[in-house]
Amino acid sequence: MEVYPLVMDKTTGQVREMQPSDTLAVYSKEVDFRNMTSDETINVIKKCMPVYVSSADKVKLGNATAPVSSKIRGLAMKSANPGVVIPVQGSGALSATKQEWDEALGVDINAVGYSPIGLTPGVDYFLGLGEGRISATPPASAGQTIVYLGTADSPETMDVDIDRAIALS
Repeated sequence: MEVYPLVMDKTTGQVREMQPSDTLAVYSKEVDFRNMTSDETINVIKKCMPVYVSSADKVKLGNATAPVSSKIRGLAMKSANPGVVIPVQGSGALSATKQEWDEALGVDINAVGYSPIGLTPGVDYFLGLGEGRISATPPASAGQTIVYLGTADSPETMDVDIDRAIALS
């Protein structure tokens, strides 16, 4: 006697035995995140901003202009004041509002006529030039560091996949 797994029928909503002719699509992506503490003394770490480990379980805003601050641990999953615990995501889909992504991109959200844009789907994003910045353009000058952060799935979601830093000389 063959035994088949139980599934929920999408038409009736009832539990039934899966049949040999049925197909089952399973999508899975591991999400890596860790709670860290903001080690910033003045700056607020905002959601979506890249951070690096500054000391044991503490993070500061990343920056592609300095080797130490370009060793990115992940992107902030929420905003946090100095000394506050903050979840940091190193891989997987990170969703945020267009405005939150715009802030990480360095857009002046307080400018007259500002309209949220967010990420551009299909575009790769990198650690930017400036504390906590991301950019669709990788750094290109000597002394800067290229760090791939992920690819935009939509204006509100990035598939985070941090790569090692590449120092430019």
